[in-house]
Amino acid sequence: YSLTVIDALGYAHLINSSAYTNNTNVTHVWNGTKVGGALMSEGNATVVLNVTDFVGNNVTSTSWVMIDNIAPQAVNFTCNDFYISPINSTGVQDTTTFSFHVDENSTYVLGLRDAFDITRTFMGSAVAGSGTSIVWNGNNTENTTTFTTPVVAILTLTDTAENQQSYYLREGSWKKNVTIDDIIP
Repeated sequence: YSLTVIDALGYAHLINSSAYTNNTNVTHVWNGTKVGGALMSEGNATVVLNVTDFVGNNVTSTSWVMIDNIAPQAVNFTCNDFYISPINSTGVQDTTTFSFHVDENSTYVLGLRDAFDITRTFMGSAVAGSGTSIVWNGNNTENTTTFTTPVVAILTLTDTAENQQSYYLREGSWKKNVTIDDIIP
C-alpha cells in the first residue's frame, strides 16, 4: 500500500509505502509532517490510500484532513473600565466587561488573578467573526469581593487542533490592570 497526502498547495507527499499480508489490519499514525520532518502547509489536505494486491488488483480511497498548526488569535482583547468599585454598589462602575474577537472557533478561559492567585475563571466558546463579552462584578469564585489590586486578566484560547495562545491585560503600553477601588471619596 501507499499513503500519500496532497497538501493545501497541491503538492503530493508520500507518507508511507509498505507491504502487508492478507487479512492484516494496518494502522498508520501520521504527525502532520512531510518526509524529512517539515510541517505540512496549513489548510485542507487530501489523503490518498492506494492498495495493490499480489495479482495487481488496485483500489484507491481518498479522504481529507485539516492541517492546523497555528494557534487562534484574539483581536481587540479589551476591558471597558479599568477601575471598578463593586462593594459600594452605587450603580457607577460596579462591573467591567472584557471583550475580544477570535479569528477561528475556539474555547476560552479568562482567568482573573490578583497578587496571590487566579481567583475567578470564566470559560466558554468563542465563534470566529463574532464578539465575545464577559461581564465581571468584582467577585471571586465564592461570590465575594476579596481581590487585592491590581487584577491581571489572562485570556487563553484553544482551537479544535488544541493549538493554544494566551493574552494578558496588565500594566504596560496598551495593557492595563483592573483596579478595584471601594473607598468612597
